[in-house]
Amino acid sequence: MCLVASKHGWPYCRPVIVVDGSALKAKFGGMLLTACVHNANGSIFPLAFGIVPSESNESWKWFFEKLRDSIGTRESLAIVADRHKDNEYAANLVYPDVPRPADQFEYAITNNAGQIWIVDMSERTCTCRRFQVDQIPCPHAMAIFHPIGSAEGWDVPEKVRSQIVNPPNTKRGPGRPRVRRILS
Repeated sequence: MCLVASKHGWPYCRPVIVVDGSALKAKFGGMLLTACVHNANGSIFPLAFGIVPSESNESWKWFFEKLRDSIGTRESLAIVADRHKDNEYAANLVYPDVPRPADQFEYAITNNAGQIWIVDMSERTCTCRRFQVDQIPCPHAMAIFHPIGSAEGWDVPEKVRSQIVNPPNTKRGPGRPRVRRILS
């Protein structure tokens, strides 16, 4: 079911649809399938929902067909799901032109010294083990997010390249230099 307010608000939202299913534990049971987007204010905007007997290929196919019939398709549409095979299969059937995420989540990062680190983004691991210990992306994982490349590929203007940068002029402080360890 797609409410009229959702139909009218859809053109003003970001074209990234997030779909998910949730188990209903009431007397009748079943699954609640939902589709949400972010509106221009950055808030979650409910687009459509449906209640089905179980989370299966047929249920997701039915949900995506009803969603497409209600809101249509848009330029640069993306569908984000929880990587279940059911919703991937149904989304590919109903929205064949929507690009899918890559299947590769494992990267090999090297430095100039020839050291290699293996980063697995799906498992959030790195061979340096900082990603697992700190639960924060290590520098190798950050290199995947924003690759810089080698210096030969950089486009540096001649005006910047010709400038010579020297260290700043410093003045020694007055008096005798302090000893690091103070003797008693």
